[in-house]
Amino acid sequence: MSLRRVVFFLALTLLSGWRLTVAEPPHPVWGLQRILAQKKLVVALVDTDYPPLFITSKTGRLQGSDISLVQDMARELGVKVEFVRKTHSFNEIIDIVSRGEADIGLATSITLLRAQKVQFTQPYLTLKIALLLNRLKLIEHGLASELKALAELRHTTQPIGVLTGSSYAVYARKHFPQATVKEYPLLPELLAAVQRGDLLAAVRNDLTAKLYLHRHPEAILRLQLFVDQNTQDYVAFPVHRDRPHLLTWLNAYLLLKDVQWNSSDLVEQYKRLQPAD
Repeated sequence: MSLRRVVFFLALTLLSGWRLTVAEPPHPVWGLQRILAQKKLVVALVDTDYPPLFITSKTGRLQGSDISLVQDMARELGVKVEFVRKTHSFNEIIDIVSRGEADIGLATSITLLRAQKVQFTQPYLTLKIALLLNRLKLIEHGLASELKALAELRHTTQPIGVLTGSSYAVYARKHFPQATVKEYPLLPELLAAVQRGDLLAAVRNDLTAKLYLHRHPEAILRLQLFVDQNTQDYVAFPVHRDRPHLLTWLNAYLLLKDVQWNSSDLVEQYKRLQPAD
């Protein structure tokens, strides 16, 4: 083989290797650059409303605190927002983001299990875990009609309700080990069950519980609100684990905009929110 052919063969081999290692980077590393190039931020959220974080108006327009937040993010990036609503649970939001089908997800609590699949931004909302308790069930089973301490329910065998795919199932099984934990696909079904007395308690966060009692003041006759002050429910944006540039930008945004909400902040926002158009 001539020297010219040897040089040509070596050059071709090196060029082919370069193409394999450089020209075809793995899809997930696009991150922020892809968002800017396509001028679109894709946001995943569950297909049922979660006031005041996201609410569907009568004309089908999304509004609420989280919607305003991601729309402002998009303005800062100079892009539009595309909402993806094809899941029924927050665990499915994690799956969508981990597969790269959305850039971020909304209203998702941080858990150690979820953090195995995605990265999380710093929390933008800090809640506490709360129980909505059926007063008659408390009395029937020898418990005070006004719960004073969570330990009073430690050994209950009465059913406890949670939303399917929520982070609160872990909490319920940990604190009520002898109880049956029942999962409900929709929040109205869960709240109706505890009102009827099918459940001793529904486990939610203090924001959801406070807003439910605000919107249904008559429910206070049947239900007691108990907020577990020893808990912290951190809500953040999940991001694909191979998109560090996007994660850094989101954290910078939350820091510079000083986004640090709690349930009281959002209850007040809800009260000021104009009726859906």
